Amino acid sequence: MHTFGLATTAIALTVLPGLLVGWRSRLPAHVAAVFSVPITFGMVGITTYVLGAAGIRWNRRSALVAFVVFFLLAWVYSRLVRRRRPVPDSRPPSSRRPPWAAVLGAVTGVAVGAGIIGYVCLRALRKAPGGLRSIPNGWDAQWHANVIAFIAETGKASPLQLGVLRNVETHAQLYYPNAWHALGALLVPFDHSVLVTFNVWSIVSLAITVPVAVGSLAWRLVRDRLSPAPAALAAGAAGAVAALFPALPYVEIQVNALPNAVSGAMAFTVAALVISCAGDPVRIPVAAIALVGLAAVHPSGALVAVGVTAVWWLCCGLWRPRRTRPRDLAALVAVGVTAGVVLLPQIGGVLSQSATISGFKAFETTERAASWGMALGLQNKLSGGFGVRMVLLGLAVLGAVVLLAIRSWWWLPLWVALVVATTNALMGFPAPWSNVLFTLTSSFYNDPHRITYITSMVVAALAGTGLALAMWGLRSAVVRWTPCPRPLAATLLGAGYLGALAVMGWHASTFADELGRASADDRTGRLLTERNLAAFDFLAAQPGARDTLIFNEPDQGTGWMRALNGLHPVFNHYVWPEAGPDTLTLWSGLDRAGYDPEVDAALRDLNVRYVIVSPPSYWRYQTTPPALTNLEAAPGLTKIYDDGNARIYEVKSGIGTGGAHSR
Repeated sequence: MHTFGLATTAIALTVLPGLLVGWRSRLPAHVAAVFSVPITFGMVGITTYVLGAAGIRWNRRSALVAFVVFFLLAWVYSRLVRRRRPVPDSRPPSSRRPPWAAVLGAVTGVAVGAGIIGYVCLRALRKAPGGLRSIPNGWDAQWHANVIAFIAETGKASPLQLGVLRNVETHAQLYYPNAWHALGALLVPFDHSVLVTFNVWSIVSLAITVPVAVGSLAWRLVRDRLSPAPAALAAGAAGAVAALFPALPYVEIQVNALPNAVSGAMAFTVAALVISCAGDPVRIPVAAIALVGLAAVHPSGALVAVGVTAVWWLCCGLWRPRRTRPRDLAALVAVGVTAGVVLLPQIGGVLSQSATISGFKAFETTERAASWGMALGLQNKLSGGFGVRMVLLGLAVLGAVVLLAIRSWWWLPLWVALVVATTNALMGFPAPWSNVLFTLTSSFYNDPHRITYITSMVVAALAGTGLALAMWGLRSAVVRWTPCPRPLAATLLGAGYLGALAVMGWHASTFADELGRASADDRTGRLLTERNLAAFDFLAAQPGARDTLIFNEPDQGTGWMRALNGLHPVFNHYVWPEAGPDTLTLWSGLDRAGYDPEVDAALRDLNVRYVIVSPPSYWRYQTTPPALTNLEAAPGLTKIYDDGNARIYEVKSGIGTGGAHSR
């Protein structure tokens, strides 16, 4: 399928289900469109869990049936609550809904932001070696692509079923939120290439979610104090400005932190939906589904959404209730409790891995002043090459001043908390403060670039707000102090707004190559060259290669053979699995195949027929284990391929076939 067709299909698959179910649940159409993506992911997360428990494959047919079920449930719900009327969204409510001209402006701004992100990233991807089929060397890319391939092949998409892929021998349970992968797997049949699907889906999913998220936050910041029109203007401007921040999402694509980035972006969108439940409790079920969608993609997003909602309640909702304080709080709590009940298995799974996750650290400086400066300037080792974007930060300062002037300040403690957390991730504070902060940021692996990603969204929302409210203030001054008719002032405002969007597009084009290099960086064949790919193709054509396991070295990138060729390696990720005794035996003694009964038994039990070794390793300090460096001496193995780098061996007949892991 052509790139445009695949991208359009991805957008439709991500937006339409949530939009229709949200609309059927009594959300206005334009509101349902804003919250459509997390609602879609929520339906995917719930469905894959249920299908996994029932032993039913996840594919386009079962996904369609699930959508119909959700749509019918939404219809029944809308019939039950059709007589309820929401409390007006804010004060002063000049109208219950934004003017459609303002809505169109918001849509235009968000579309510009999404277009910039999509254009920059896809353009850079096409320029990379291999184009749309270029292979990223990033740590997580191989795993994410293999998860998509695994789901597309087996139909196993429950977050409880990923242990089969990671822990090939033991099948030890691994709770891994994979709604992003499950939805991406539905795209594979359209192109028949997991790699192309992975590359396009990575870009499209973030191009959709990031501008909408930043726009949603800007809307909430302004709407708490002003009428819908300036709030919509701020949402559109913020959505467009978001595409100019290197961390949104170019750096995240570079490091392939994709589910985390998508979930983190949607967090602000979902928080806006949850907050709206205080004035319209009818939205509680659909907000709970959206919150489930966050956690089903990555748990970090759910934590951000809960944190944003809590800060809003303590700093704004508590003092200016929509109905009464107890009823507003009850509505917010109801969303969390409903989602929490659905997410109980995930909560347990995340807690079981919390000790491992919290152990990650990624300090980048040894100077306290530098850590504060980097956090305030949105800098880290990945975004530092772009320098400090002073114009964008200046707009953010303007937005902050204006918001404080109109007494919208609940964002301030949120921003401060994120800056402090980023500073701690860059260089830990003294105990016990660092321990507390690391506990709170453990779902981000305590990584500065992941926390900066969230901080950048707040700053982008402030920047868009600053630009929009400056224009709105100018329009208000013209109307108040000159004889200019209101329609003419509105026309001038619209022209100025469109001009600002055009300037953003032009500005993005001036450093599109710079941003694009970030999103398409590290695709130069550092691990996998054309010779490696030829070795995979050769291996895929060998007898029984698709029906048996292939022993490989996890650090060498050979796990890509699953996503690229549909083969089944023992190691599908760079991260070491919960290996069983047979895997450990082969790792330490494969060069004794043919004369060591224990090694021969391990080959039979794992049903290994082929072995591939292809240095170099991912990290420079890593070396090929001794047992895999001299396989020519193993009497039970026969070398069948050697291109000077990749070497493939076949297990001799009678040693490595018919084991428990036959496919």
